[in-house]
Amino acid sequence: MKISEVLNGVYDRAVGWRPASGAIKPVHIANGLFRDLLGERYRIDRVVAFAVPWKKKGDPEPDRNRTWDHLVNDLVDPTFAAFKAPYLKDRFEQLREFVRGLLAADQAVFPDADYTSLTLASRQMISGDRNDRDVGRFMAHLLKGKEGNGALAKVVIDCLKESDKPQDPLSLVVWPLLGQDAIFLAQSNKISPYANKDCETFFARIEEAADQLAQHESQQGNRLATLQRAVLFTCLTLLGHAQALGAKGDMNKRVPLLMVPEVPKGHRLALASEESLSRYYDAFEDWLAEALAQRLETGDPVTYGDKPEHDERLILPAKDKESVIAFLRSIKTADKGDGKEPMNDLLEERLSLYERALVKHTAANWNRVIGDTLAQSYFSEYTSGGPRDFIGGIGRKAGIIYPHFQGNSKDKRIRPSVAILDVLVKACTPVEEPIPLPKFLDLLWERFGIVVGGRTGGSDTDHAELLRQNGIDLSPTDLAANTQALVDQLVQIGLARRYPDNIAYVGSRNV
Repeated sequence: MKISEVLNGVYDRAVGWRPASGAIKPVHIANGLFRDLLGERYRIDRVVAFAVPWKKKGDPEPDRNRTWDHLVNDLVDPTFAAFKAPYLKDRFEQLREFVRGLLAADQAVFPDADYTSLTLASRQMISGDRNDRDVGRFMAHLLKGKEGNGALAKVVIDCLKESDKPQDPLSLVVWPLLGQDAIFLAQSNKISPYANKDCETFFARIEEAADQLAQHESQQGNRLATLQRAVLFTCLTLLGHAQALGAKGDMNKRVPLLMVPEVPKGHRLALASEESLSRYYDAFEDWLAEALAQRLETGDPVTYGDKPEHDERLILPAKDKESVIAFLRSIKTADKGDGKEPMNDLLEERLSLYERALVKHTAANWNRVIGDTLAQSYFSEYTSGGPRDFIGGIGRKAGIIYPHFQGNSKDKRIRPSVAILDVLVKACTPVEEPIPLPKFLDLLWERFGIVVGGRTGGSDTDHAELLRQNGIDLSPTDLAANTQALVDQLVQIGLARRYPDNIAYVGSRNV
């Protein structure tokens, strides 16, 4: 077994999705979500062959079977008949570049269609790419709801089913290359998210938020905007789910994510938001380590194969150091392929983590010591993935965590983009009328684990106290200024309105 595999059983059976890739993108989530909501995918081979002329990334020359000469002349494909004249070859190549720029905007288009997620505008663009790491399947369950009648799922499915004819410029450009025959998905053998009873309260609140968002989406006619907001809602939910798991489902013990509008880097509010994000990661990783320790204690599989006989288990070593060394040496590196036996320096690092875990938990909690050692080794060695890279990557690229997109800055904080703020407001306010600012702030915490100021809500939850309990101490003046900065931003983008006596209402209509 490789160190990169030790948490797979926890991911598959306790989390429901695998935060094990640093290359995850919102377009992967969109592809997986729409595929699992519909239960179908399509062939995108012809689109990929047209958009990507090379067979291997980085090849200086195009693949023979993807050249203008082959596609236009050898195949005698009527789709390309308009480009048959030699003087139109340049136009053909220009169109290729144009299509590639559109469909590969998120850099998820590769020569192999099976590993490609297109910039989605219609259901015929849905591929079999599994780089969503089960997020699509997980979120399709939540959007459909425990009873299977979730309003947001219905709205999204209706939007996708409207695409039997090209209704947008993106689909129109590539429509002749898209497959029209659905390939239906086999029944999944993965467990339902609702099997995790610890997260029942979180799931119920997310269902409420999804239904609220669906009400807004059913009132507006921009199909692509609805699809986009469904994907952004999914990204927000992933962050909230990891947060709820870190608190073992106790919603009042979640590490609050401090949302801070624009402030200079190094400002105390920015530093506090960075600290809240760091503690959020710590809580989730600690929960993962504990979940792994439970599997070691009960003898449950650490990884699951296609068949029960392919499941892999780990046997706890004896408590003497020699046995621990032999155990840690038996866990291969995260290298591609079969992995390698850890070299002495890497083994020393694992032993150092073991010594820390032994001090933290003592030998009386032996499964916890070994589980923590393996988990911490995973976090430090699996540099191509892991929870921080996965969640941080999604958060930045979706516009939740700042700096957005790639974000070269080492320090990250919660600073949503306008698009994310729009989703948050729609998921927390009714269509008919706006709600008072304090109520909106309460719902931000209840549904998404986000705090802004020192609001004491109907649940008697003091947000400032929540921050203090997690080692983040800010003055009432700082928190009040942060709240007012959020209101300023919401007013500016038309999602809030101020009234006399410092009263504000939040909503997307009649504010």
